[in-house]
Amino acid sequence: MSWIALFGSIIMLFIFFFSYSLTSPASPIIKVQPAMADTILHVLTSPVTYSYILFVTSVSLSFDLIVKLLQRSLYRTIRDEVVSREFDVKQFNDLYYPLVKVKQIVTKASESALSLVSVQTKQ
Repeated sequence: MSWIALFGSIIMLFIFFFSYSLTSPASPIIKVQPAMADTILHVLTSPVTYSYILFVTSVSLSFDLIVKLLQRSLYRTIRDEVVSREFDVKQFNDLYYPLVKVKQIVTKASESALSLVSVQTKQ
């Protein structure tokens, strides 16, 4: 989601700046010099603009990346545990087999409960 929001806002900034610089000199409300129409060309040909875009993008994404790494390493959820253990099949089997045993116990208990209910209804 961060990538979409970040690059979407950069694209929207350029769309706004381009449309503003093209329509502003012709606008009856805002009086601007006609040379303003060439501003977008100066901005897009400047290497400083692209270096700022790369810098802002890398800084904002690195902050998001650091926060997510800290959350996943310090405050692990059950999903994170399962995903990390899927890579090691033995550890995943260690998680899976107790669940199979619980299922077998529940099945036996429910079968015995049903047999008790059926015995009581026959009497």
